[in-house]
Amino acid sequence: MNQRNILKKQNGMALVIALLMLLVLTIIGINAINTTVFETNISGNQRIYNAAFYGAEGGIDDFKATITPTDPRNIRTQILESSIQTYSDTIPGSNTRYQISITHLGEVNRGGIPFQVYRVVSEGVVPHFPVAGRVSIETIQEIDPSGGGNVAEVNRYN
Repeated sequence: MNQRNILKKQNGMALVIALLMLLVLTIIGINAINTTVFETNISGNQRIYNAAFYGAEGGIDDFKATITPTDPRNIRTQILESSIQTYSDTIPGSNTRYQISITHLGEVNRGGIPFQVYRVVSEGVVPHFPVAGRVSIETIQEIDPSGGGNVAEVNRYN
């Protein structure tokens, strides 16, 4: 008779176990959703950072094209005369901007040719993202004023 009384007292226990299992599965599901949202935010920030980085790289590439004697915008002359210290532009096909800051560091003689040495900082900016959307790249460029163009560079990323 004891066994029958124990079995009778367990009525409804399946419901309690099912509710506990449902609670555990709900907690696991909520944690999975939170992890997915967190990972999505990380990948979005990485995409923004990459866009800003490549915008800054595009600014350095634009500067290298600008210091060639065949620059159609004639910025090379303004750089060599130190009449321009900054300029900016937008990467074509995107809303990513870059701003170039130029500092004349002096002159170095290489094989009898006086090269002008410049510190160039390019900042890539993705609009609407003030922190993740800004990357600066610094480079040292040597320019042959007689028309030789870029001969040496040192890159440093920030």
